[in-house]
Amino acid sequence: MTEGRIGIIGGSGLYNIEGIKDVESIKVETPFG
Repeated sequence: MTEGRIGIIGGSGLYNIEGIKDVESIKVETPFG
């Protein structure tokens, strides 16, 4: 079976989602802040 990747874009409250492992946090600079 092949594995998929899931991306979650969110703000506060999404830092500790139960059952999610191998988390990578990326900070992106945008003109919107």
